[in-house]
Amino acid sequence: MRFNTKRLAAAILTAIMLLAVGITPFNAVDARCYGDVDGDGLINITDILLIRDAIFGAELPEDDFAAADITRDGAINIDDILAVRDVIFGLRDPEAMPSAPTPTEQPTAPPTPEYFLTILATNDLHGHIDTLPEYFTIIKQIRAEEDNVLLLDAGDCFKRGPYEDFGGELEISMFNAMGYNAMVLGNNEFKVPNGGGLNNAGTLEESDAQITRIVEWAEFPVLCANARSMADNANILGTRDCVVEELGGLKVAVIGLTNTEAAGLDMGADKTFITPWRYYYDNLSDFQGKSDIQIVLSHAGSVQDGLIESAAAVIAGHDHFIYKNKTNKFGVPMTQAGGETEHWLARLDLGFAFIDGAWVVVEHSDRLYSAEGVEKDEDLWKIIEEFESKNLFSTE
Repeated sequence: MRFNTKRLAAAILTAIMLLAVGITPFNAVDARCYGDVDGDGLINITDILLIRDAIFGAELPEDDFAAADITRDGAINIDDILAVRDVIFGLRDPEAMPSAPTPTEQPTAPPTPEYFLTILATNDLHGHIDTLPEYFTIIKQIRAEEDNVLLLDAGDCFKRGPYEDFGGELEISMFNAMGYNAMVLGNNEFKVPNGGGLNNAGTLEESDAQITRIVEWAEFPVLCANARSMADNANILGTRDCVVEELGGLKVAVIGLTNTEAAGLDMGADKTFITPWRYYYDNLSDFQGKSDIQIVLSHAGSVQDGLIESAAAVIAGHDHFIYKNKTNKFGVPMTQAGGETEHWLARLDLGFAFIDGAWVVVEHSDRLYSAEGVEKDEDLWKIIEEFESKNLFSTE
């Protein structure tokens, strides 16, 4: 055992001084607390001497060891002596010392999950959809195994990819066949391949037409809660704030948030892009009123995702990050599965318990699925072949 001999000597000297001058001991709290090593209801010189002996190798009963580890670092050392010294000198309130655990006290068991939800997700495919047929094989298997399953996409599904001239039609057709529950618009859904306007990202009219087509093609809700029309503060171009799915007797809301990049381009001229986390908080009571569980489907970026509180999970995109066992600073589970040529199928499993009138996540786990070695779904592959056979420049 390594320790600072000078600090130990100083502490022992302090103990001898206290013993010599007969410092009146302090009463401890009713329950045995940290520092009351001998369990006599007092914190005094006797406790210092017991800690000293333990440092030099004396064995303490388990109850006494727990009470002696005042700093709660799993070891008895000089810092524990100094803490008791502070109590005796009046530098630390003995009434404020926490109760010490005993071997007979069992830690509170975590609540047993009563409801389970599995979320499968893609993000930032950017038209690299050749592995979707393999993902679909995995998705079908998981749907057969689990009761409550959502399939979501976190945006940027087609731009910069080999099929971008279809304007997202191929990717949306595949999403339809796979049974997606929702997608959120990414910043690249606003940008038009070979478009005009600033940075050749598309004019306002070109961008609006592209998003309108995506919404019309999709057989599932396209979400974009924090992009609003300047004219009437309504959702833009047929998008929605959220979708509420009833799964296993509970209502699960998926709220879609995007980043604000498009605000600086031509397509942002008639739209207000509200800070994503702020929009979520300002409307949280409404989302909670519609549902039992709230899931954030985000293309807002990692900084914004890190500010999301009071959600069961964040299904993330935009950064092309790979998340494994990830939570934000509020403990909200997050998943993200890479992007473009390096992407996976994300899975997030959530277990909920009903606590104080709300469904709370009490356990979670995640996984990323690769397409390697998985048999492709032939029907989904045929959709790619059909689009590849199209002549985009036909005038017929």
